[in-house]
Amino acid sequence: MSKTLEWPKISITLLALPAVLLIGLPLVAALWLIITILSQHGSQDWLLFLSTGSVLTGLVYSIALAIVPTLLALYSAVWLLARMAKPPAWIAALLAIPHVAFAIGLSLLLLPGGWISRVWLGLDLQLQIPLLTPFLSAIFTDKSLPFLFVTLWLKELPFLLLMALIVMQQLPVREWQQIGASFGYRAPQTFWRIIVPQLVRRLRLPIMVVAIYGLAVVDVALVAGPNLPSPLAVQVLQWYQQPGNELFAALGSVVLVAASALVLLLLRGHEWLHGQCALLAVTRGRKISGQAALPSFMQGPGIARLRKFVAQLPFTAFLVVQIATAIALLVWSFTAAWPNTALLPTSYSVANWQWEWQPLQEVLWNSLWIGVVVASLATALVLLMLEWEYQRGKRIADAYMLLPLLVPQLPLLMAWHMHVAPFTLAAPAFWLVWAHTVFAAAYIWLTLAASYRNFPHMWLTQAATFGYSAPQRWFKVRLRMLAAPIVLAWSVGFSVSILQYLPTLIFGAGRILTVTTEATAYGSGFERSLAAIYGLAQIAWPLIMFAVAAILANKYRVHTIRGA
Repeated sequence: MSKTLEWPKISITLLALPAVLLIGLPLVAALWLIITILSQHGSQDWLLFLSTGSVLTGLVYSIALAIVPTLLALYSAVWLLARMAKPPAWIAALLAIPHVAFAIGLSLLLLPGGWISRVWLGLDLQLQIPLLTPFLSAIFTDKSLPFLFVTLWLKELPFLLLMALIVMQQLPVREWQQIGASFGYRAPQTFWRIIVPQLVRRLRLPIMVVAIYGLAVVDVALVAGPNLPSPLAVQVLQWYQQPGNELFAALGSVVLVAASALVLLLLRGHEWLHGQCALLAVTRGRKISGQAALPSFMQGPGIARLRKFVAQLPFTAFLVVQIATAIALLVWSFTAAWPNTALLPTSYSVANWQWEWQPLQEVLWNSLWIGVVVASLATALVLLMLEWEYQRGKRIADAYMLLPLLVPQLPLLMAWHMHVAPFTLAAPAFWLVWAHTVFAAAYIWLTLAASYRNFPHMWLTQAATFGYSAPQRWFKVRLRMLAAPIVLAWSVGFSVSILQYLPTLIFGAGRILTVTTEATAYGSGFERSLAAIYGLAQIAWPLIMFAVAAILANKYRVHTIRGA
């Protein structure tokens, strides 16, 4: 690397130091607390903890929530990707729907008393369908584990699909398809046997992030999951909030960390097994050369249009579900009366909106300023880290920057809070923003790192020949040409801040309320109209920011950039 292209070494290192400490110090503090817990509690404490009836059941629930929805979302994303001629523009927008709002909307659609269940009940009374009703009732019951599986599966699917699309752009897919064709494979066979194993390997970190979220999920579990017993993370939070249960809270947090290690190990085993099965399919699989001719009745323009329509059905159904959840929230927020078998409410009212408008303004404002500060701070820190990485000429391990997402969130927050609890009473907003920033920075890194690393450095070299200094080259060339991905990454950070439940609950200490804490509180109760109002409020800010970011990204996108 030419010396003329470098920042002053001391200044860039000092600028990157806060970003290093942002990730390093919290994790060291959490590790130290875990070691302290293990050293202070003996076998009797552990036997007492593990003999509690709900602990082992909750642990099994949590591990299942980490593995099952994650693999369902992964293979659903890959299956959709195989049928995707062109990535739909609305995939990224689906990330603007927070988990809690989606869970509330889905419950208002599917659970007993929800929109679809009311329609189904009316049809059942008329048509007398005896088989499907018990089956659907067994799955879609209030606060059940299967419904929580479905909620996490459908909510994580857009994220993994978007990550898969980003990875696919970095793979030589066309060359691999040609190689597969030369060995006698059709395009679908090449996709599943050659491309998908590489895709799964490169999606390792996003898959692990999704799995750890499912392992330690609390807010969505409170809205959609079972209560007796609840997943282990929910139990640990309840123990942490109840005086006298500090022992169970401490031991439960350690068990969650150990369970996360087991989950990551299982996912690595799945990745290896998938690769071995694909390798066996390539070496011993049946090859079909050429393209089999379709029967005459399956040919023609009409049939071609029908096949194209059928291929788009999965995307259409998935989009309909996402839109239907938002519509359900909107309808329920104005509902005054809705008979069980009626297709639509029989009367509407704005009374709930009028009643909640004053407290709603406060939580909307809190969510807005926290999200803006967190997204801006986290984006700046990530940019500093990426530039520091570039100046050093050595990559920072992605796993390091994503460590806050690869460890269950609740034990991390408990450890941090125990260390800084005396200070949070004086400045809860500062510590709340700090906790949000740790997690937002990880997601922004996941979104922005590839674009920053693939920036064509020839533009910096050209700018240097015109006499631009290193800071001028960064601000006038790199920053401007990367404006589109930076703006989109900022909107991701804002959305991540909005959906943070545990950091707000623990560090806000009930004095700082956001749309997520209120949506979770009402969504876990039985007041559907109020839950719908706060579910809509939780969607509002991320959706607005994603829309603004998309407009700005399109305006400032530089089409001449190519991956280096």
